[in-house]
Amino acid sequence: MVAFFDWYFKLAEIINKYLYQMWMDGLIYGFCGKDEAEELLRSCPRSCLLVRFSDVDYGKVKISVRYRNGVLQHHWYDHTDLNARSLQKELLSNHKFSDIELIYPDINLEAALGSRQKRHGNRKPRILNPTPVYFDNQGAATSAF
Repeated sequence: MVAFFDWYFKLAEIINKYLYQMWMDGLIYGFCGKDEAEELLRSCPRSCLLVRFSDVDYGKVKISVRYRNGVLQHHWYDHTDLNARSLQKELLSNHKFSDIELIYPDINLEAALGSRQKRHGNRKPRILNPTPVYFDNQGAATSAF
């Protein structure tokens, strides 16, 4: 059994390190159980996900999803997962969430997190060929006495 303050401060740490912007933008529902999440998602007219803190598993963030066909699923992420890849990128690029339109209650997912389309803009490569002048003032690290 984990003490409430340990549970609470672990989630506060996760928000601070990994979910701060999503929290500030109001995209995280907060403490919510599985049954409550399913009830909330059933009321959504379109495919939707709800970002919540697990009420059962210590230090985990759960993504409860209602797909277009009405199927409900729950996916969890811990600090190791969030450290490897931001939740925003995960929600935009993971095939599990590719058909999801909304973040609960009615926030457009792509408007909130960014486009799912990869950017193929006119990115200019960095200049990796220094000019000869660059080497004029460079001396050897060791000198011959």
